[in-house]
Amino acid sequence: MATRRKASPIYSLPAANQKTELELRRERIALEEKEKGESESQEAIAAELKARQEAVSKEEAERRFADRFDLVALIQKDPSVFPIQISLWNILIEMVQPPLKMGIFHKTDEMLKAEQWFSVIGRVILCGPSALEGKTESGILLSNFTRGITDPAALVGKYVIHQRHVGADIWFAPMPGKRLKIISATEILAVTDNPTMFMRP
Repeated sequence: MATRRKASPIYSLPAANQKTELELRRERIALEEKEKGESESQEAIAAELKARQEAVSKEEAERRFADRFDLVALIQKDPSVFPIQISLWNILIEMVQPPLKMGIFHKTDEMLKAEQWFSVIGRVILCGPSALEGKTESGILLSNFTRGITDPAALVGKYVIHQRHVGADIWFAPMPGKRLKIISATEILAVTDNPTMFMRP
């Protein structure tokens, strides 16, 4: 009686567009390494940004320390030292002095004067009685100034960024180094706690 030969198993080859398990594993490893690299890159960028922000915050602290005359504090203590009353919806701001250095280099007097003249960042010193009353031409309430500022008293002492080429420049003779400007409330674009963070380095 003839014995029947046992059929050998048939191994099918993967289709041309079908990836093997090894290829899929390699792709998965490559994708994980890419995601890990991107995550580490983002962490490095975040760490560098934080270090730069800390350096700028140090410059801001030095700027405030160097300014011996705090007009807001002086006026609140004795209004007679600053004999002016701001009318209507106008706001008096003290322009922030630009940084004295660009990196490790000290700026020239001409550079500082030019930057100060074109600066659009200042600290609110006084507000008119109607500074945040009424509506804009489009009907927006001025009391909705920012989420945390709804009345003039809350705006005093804040640093603001205003539109360029607006307002009236004035100087206070007893403090010749301070440049002041009178603008209207609607010419203010933003409020910040750290003006140095938004000034040209």
